[in-house]
Amino acid sequence: MFSEKSSILLGQMRISPDGYFEKIQRKFQSDAEFFCKLIEYFDSKDKIGSRHTFLNFWKDCETGYDCESEIFNWAYEFYNNLSRYFNSGVFGLFKFKQAEWGAPIVKITKDDVMASNVELLDNPQKIYRGLSKAEHLNKEYAQSWTLELSKAIYFAYDVYSDKVDGIVVEAMVQRKDIIYYDKNDSEQEVIIEFGAIKNAKILEC
Repeated sequence: MFSEKSSILLGQMRISPDGYFEKIQRKFQSDAEFFCKLIEYFDSKDKIGSRHTFLNFWKDCETGYDCESEIFNWAYEFYNNLSRYFNSGVFGLFKFKQAEWGAPIVKITKDDVMASNVELLDNPQKIYRGLSKAEHLNKEYAQSWTLELSKAIYFAYDVYSDKVDGIVVEAMVQRKDIIYYDKNDSEQEVIIEFGAIKNAKILEC
């Protein structure tokens, strides 16, 4: 398990300590301890550096895994998430985190967003998302959606082209449940409150 200090930091990053530990323990069993060491060590901005900084840490841990291993890639991606958080806060972490390599779920809130153009949106607002069939069946939709159907199609079939079950869904959301929208954003992204979407309709694209 993560230490109390690490759990507090993860909470500040809007990451569930228990949920994330369960994920890495299920994936790597006892080797999940390396992630505990990682966040315990890189607990402040002044400790974050380049890839070389992480490589030195990994070497000192004597993990027995090289830079081509899956666990290395997962750990390095989490190190990058720490860097994003310390440099740009929760909003920067949410916007620029990568979907691959087991990145933990970040549940952003309205308190994490400084400025937005939500008032320009309809009420309710039609939104779209490209996702997996599994996400749709679980009804635990992620927070990033878009106003542009073409963008959702792109994410479903191009960005995640390795996922054969990519689909596009449409939903309606109340404006009060939209955390963020930037009218100048080329992807026309909207970030919604976690859990605000209960139902979505699959589109044939």
